Amino acid sequence: MVEKRNWFLRKVWQTVRAYDMFTRGERVVVAVSGGGDSVAMLLALKKLAQALGLELVVAHLNHQLRASAREDQTFVCQLARDLGLPVDTRELPRELLSGSNVEARARVLRYAYLREVAQRFDCTKVATGHTRDDQAETILLRLLRGTGLRGLRGILHVRSDGIVRPLIDCSRAEARDFLLELGVPWREDESNRDLRLLRNRVRAALIPELKAMQPGFSAAVARLATVAREAVDALDAVVNEKLRSVEMAEGHLDLASLRELPPYWRGELLRLWLRQQTGTVPEPALVRKLNTAVESRTQPFVVLSGRKATGYVCTRGEYLIYVPQDQVSRIAEDQDWSAVTLEPGRSYSMPGGWLFTVEMCVEPQRELDEMTRDEMSALVDADALKGSLVARPARHGDTLTPLGMRGKRKLQDVYCDRHVARLERWGRPIVEDAGTIVWVPGVVRAAHARIRPTTRRAWHLRATRLGVERSG
Repeated sequence: MVEKRNWFLRKVWQTVRAYDMFTRGERVVVAVSGGGDSVAMLLALKKLAQALGLELVVAHLNHQLRASAREDQTFVCQLARDLGLPVDTRELPRELLSGSNVEARARVLRYAYLREVAQRFDCTKVATGHTRDDQAETILLRLLRGTGLRGLRGILHVRSDGIVRPLIDCSRAEARDFLLELGVPWREDESNRDLRLLRNRVRAALIPELKAMQPGFSAAVARLATVAREAVDALDAVVNEKLRSVEMAEGHLDLASLRELPPYWRGELLRLWLRQQTGTVPEPALVRKLNTAVESRTQPFVVLSGRKATGYVCTRGEYLIYVPQDQVSRIAEDQDWSAVTLEPGRSYSMPGGWLFTVEMCVEPQRELDEMTRDEMSALVDADALKGSLVARPARHGDTLTPLGMRGKRKLQDVYCDRHVARLERWGRPIVEDAGTIVWVPGVVRAAHARIRPTTRRAWHLRATRLGVERSG
C-alpha cells in the first residue's frame, strides 16, 4: 500500500488512480532529465511500483545543448543504478539541433526516442514529469498565441499514445520538498534562466505577477483545464453523433448535410473526420481552410496533409472524400474533366479549387513590367494565337517550351524541377492554344504567344486557388 504518512506519494497515488494511468503488470518508461520534477516522479513511482504492479525502465536523452549535459546523463545513470532499475541513455548528434526553433525540434526528437525505448523494452506507457506549474505555463503560452477550447485543456493527464503525467496535480515546489525530505539531490537546468525563451519569461515574470494578484493562480488554471477537458469530451460525443448523420458509405461525407451545419459544428466535425481518415490530428489552419471551402461551394479541391502529401480531400459529386497516398493514381484518373474555352471578361471555376479570370489588356508592355513573378498570372499575345485559349487537365505525356528556354520539355520534368507534389501534378488545369501549352498556373509560363515589343493586344490571365492547405 501507499506510505500513508507521505503526503506527496498520496497525491501521486490519487492522480494515478483517478485517471487509470496504469494497469497491473505494465512496463513503464520513466523519462528522467535529472531535474527536480522528473527525479521526484521516478522516486515516487519506484515507491508505488509494488502497489501498482509496475516494472520501470529509466530513459534519458542527452541533447548536448549545455555544457553540463554530460553530467546530467551521468547523474541519471547513477540514480537508476542506485534504485536497481534498468536505464537507457542516448546522445543526440549536435547537428540535429542546429539552427532555429531548437526547443520544438528537441521535443519531437525526445518523444521519438521515448517511443523507441518503449518498443525495445516492451513498455506500454511513458511517464513524463510535467507538474501543475507546467500546466499553468502551457495554458498561458497558448492564450498568448491564441487558442480555442481544446488548447485550454493544457497538458493532458493521459494521452491516447500512452504518455502519462503522474505529477500533473502536484506543484513544482511540492516535488522539490519531497526530494528534500528524502535527502535526494537533483540537477538544475541553467537554460531555464535564459529569458530569451518565451516560456522562461512567462515562468520568471508573468506567473509571479499573477500569483501576487491571485495566490491560488496555478490551482485555478488547473481547474480551468479540467473544465475545458470535460467540455471537449462532451463536445466530441455530440460531434461523433453528428458525424454518423452525415457520413455515408466508405467514409464519404454528404456535402448538403455538411453545409446545413453552423460553421463551428461543421469545423469540429471535419476535424474529427480528418483525424479518423488520416490517423493524425489535423492542424487547426487546415480545418479552417477546409471548412471555408465547403461553405463557399467551390469546385473539387485538394488538401495536403503534412510536408509530404499523405492524401487528397476533394469533392466527388455531392460527397466530400478522402483518398490516401497509395490511391493517388485513382485520383489522377478521376480528375480528368472536360476542357473549357476561355473568353475575355469572364471568370471560370475549375476542378481542384482553381478560379480563372480572363481580361483584355490594352497596354501589355506596362502590365508585363508590373506583373509579379509568381506564375499565378500570365499575359498572352492575342494576335499570336492560332485558335482559342482552352483550359484542360494536365496529362501524362504533355510537353511545352518554357519561357526563356529552347526546345520542348516534358511537363513531368518541369514538375520535378519546380518541386510540385505528386498529388498536385495531374488533373490540375493548364492553358493551351491549338494543342500548344501556353501556361501551367502556379508552375511555369510557356514561350508560345509570349509578349513581344510589337504586341498590341493581349489577354491577362489570372489564377487563384481555393480550399487548398499544406500543414506541417
